[in-house]
This record gives sequence, structure tokens and C-alpha cells, in this order.
Amino acid sequence: MLDDFIHIRKNIYPISISANEIVGKLTPDANEIQKLKKLSAGNCIEGFVLVDGKNKLIEQITAGQEIQIQLFPLKLTNEKYFETVEELLKFASQNYPDNRFYVHSITFDSNNNARPKEIQNYEATTQLIAFLICISD
Repeated sequence: MLDDFIHIRKNIYPISISANEIVGKLTPDANEIQKLKKLSAGNCIEGFVLVDGKNKLIEQITAGQEIQIQLFPLKLTNEKYFETVEELLKFASQNYPDNRFYVHSITFDSNNNARPKEIQNYEATTQLIAFLICISD
């Protein structure tokens, strides 16, 4: 589900962004409509979108039609999406996430072995904290 979420997020024109909701416009193709349906089934987006100022069910939209959607990153179940590194730090704090995650601002997917400096530093810091906690007990 995270792959579909990332694809849609990369392709929308953002209108507003917060930690729990991303609103933007998209002109989906047939493949993206399928992704939207999957995200809707997982409650990561509403079951309806805004088309020409009117609500329409996702099943009713057609390719090439501009829509406005709301993405809900907190609704992803076992995977996490963060708009910024700061959101990751607020969420995970002193523990490097075990599950897959994505940080949009640095285009980082935790499944990728290449880690940007910010992620390398964060991972090293969490390992140091875990070590210090271990030896203090």
C-alpha cells in the first residue's frame, strides 16, 4: 500500500499539507485510478473525490479528469509515510522504525540500502541510545 501512496503523493499538486492529511489535485490515468481504489479500500483516502466542485465516488472517476483528493498518511497500517525528516523524528523519537517507512522531503524509502546522511545520523544515534540504555541497566 505504501508504494501506491508514494506514487500518488509524488504526482499530486499539493494544496495543503499537515501530518495527518495531504490535500492535492491530480489528473489520474487508468493505472492511478486503480491505485486510488486500493488506497480507498485501505482508508488512506476518502471514498470520494472532488471533481468540478462536486463529490464523486472513486469508482465514478475517469482517466484524464482533474480531481482533488485527501491522503491520510496516518491510516497506513504496517508502513509509515512522513512528509519530512522532522515528522519521522517526532514519531519514532529514540527508536529507529522496524517497519518500512518513506520520507518525502528527501525521497527516502527505508527498503533502499542507500541512506542519506540525515538517516545515517539518526540510525547511529538510535543505536547509541539503545547501547547506553543497555549498559546503564
